[in-house]
Amino acid sequence: MEVRVKALILIVITTWLYGCESVPDQLNPFSPDALLSETEYSAQRQQALERALVVDPDSGATRFVGDTVYVIMSDFQFDPNQIRLKAGAITRIRLSNSAWVTHYFGGDEFFQNGAEVVSILGSNVPPNQNHIPVPPFTERDLYLYAKDPGEYPLNCFVPNHRNAGMKGVLIVETDEKAE
Repeated sequence: MEVRVKALILIVITTWLYGCESVPDQLNPFSPDALLSETEYSAQRQQALERALVVDPDSGATRFVGDTVYVIMSDFQFDPNQIRLKAGAITRIRLSNSAWVTHYFGGDEFFQNGAEVVSILGSNVPPNQNHIPVPPFTERDLYLYAKDPGEYPLNCFVPNHRNAGMKGVLIVETDEKAE
């Protein structure tokens, strides 16, 4: 509790001195606590995997049958900049970088509370990665298990890209089918 009070004081002073744009997203003292235990998340994640992956009985090949969201990353924007995911489900996000520089997809609060990366079908992301890099003129599939409903800031990790407009929101909504 004391850490949250200190963070709130820091936010108020920083905002007063420098304005709202200077307050980093990581200083949000009101981020929600996890709604489920790790055991409950694990069971729910396993059920979501069983719904999202199908194995062809003839070839043995596994394919993804869940929802896919397409996101284009260009100079200083995500398109779309508002992405909706269903809690308790696995969603593939196909990231396409159409710019000359590496862009990053993510946000600290989102990967701490809202979702976790699932490494399936060759989509390997190192653990504890809060910003997923996408090199210039490439595509990357990111599979996310959406956990806790809420709205989470999305931004590019490259310095000054967020301030230049490369930001958005990741919205995790409850899904009756997943419960």
